[in-house]
Amino acid sequence: MILDLGFWILDWTRGVRGAAFVALLTLFTAASAFEAEDPPIPVTVFYSAEDKHWPAAEKVIDVVAKKFPRLRVEKKSIDTDEGYKELAETEKRNLIKETGDLTLVMGPLTLTSKGKRRDVEEYFEPMVARLLDPAQGKGRLKADVPAFVKDIFGDGATAHMLPPTTNENILYFRVEKDGNTIGWVADAFKQIVCPVCNDVQVLVATSAELKTLALRPVRELERWGKPLDEKQTSDFMSGFKAKTPKDQIKVDGISGATKTNRAYEALVMEVLGDLKKKADSK
Repeated sequence: MILDLGFWILDWTRGVRGAAFVALLTLFTAASAFEAEDPPIPVTVFYSAEDKHWPAAEKVIDVVAKKFPRLRVEKKSIDTDEGYKELAETEKRNLIKETGDLTLVMGPLTLTSKGKRRDVEEYFEPMVARLLDPAQGKGRLKADVPAFVKDIFGDGATAHMLPPTTNENILYFRVEKDGNTIGWVADAFKQIVCPVCNDVQVLVATSAELKTLALRPVRELERWGKPLDEKQTSDFMSGFKAKTPKDQIKVDGISGATKTNRAYEALVMEVLGDLKKKADSK
């Protein structure tokens, strides 16, 4: 049985969620295991020979195609009326808002490069690697809560796990020092239903008055399968500082990681809301 990955991705964007996504992924994995040859993955690259970046970009694309033999890369020049028309139709069909001089399309997944922004060259390889092995970014990881507590609250601070809440994906800890409650920590996890997105898991620290002090990713923040650098991660996390249960949390997001942005906002709001209920019930 052959399962074309292109159709699988298209089905996913048309509304596959939760158990249906898992079933499709399982079916794809099983089909690949029993086939003599794994199903090919079609990739279309729209380029212009007049683009000064194209020769270097083409080399990167060719290296990735060689590394992943399942890729079937077709290059189409937009210097012709036919190629330009097909690109315009593709941009409309795939809702490409950030257009470029170079456009790469793999099912509904797209990358574009223009000027100094070289997303095709930077993200093509990690995106394919994650798509072929999505399990790399999935599942809950072991979080070092004691180390986080020490870093945020100092020596002598200890974390004491609280009884589970209705959301079993968020673990809560009371932080104490010298017998006093000095803050709270949550180990929050959220599954992201997306084949190239990693799940979200983050440690959240608040003061005893429920003002956020720090967030630390347990799973790295990524864009299209590639981890963000330290500055990008720090800039994103800083948007959550000093938030309280009264705040409607909206932060400057990570471009190309909408699901991650929303997951973080939702998790932090839920953590602060739960901690307020715990504080009010005392």
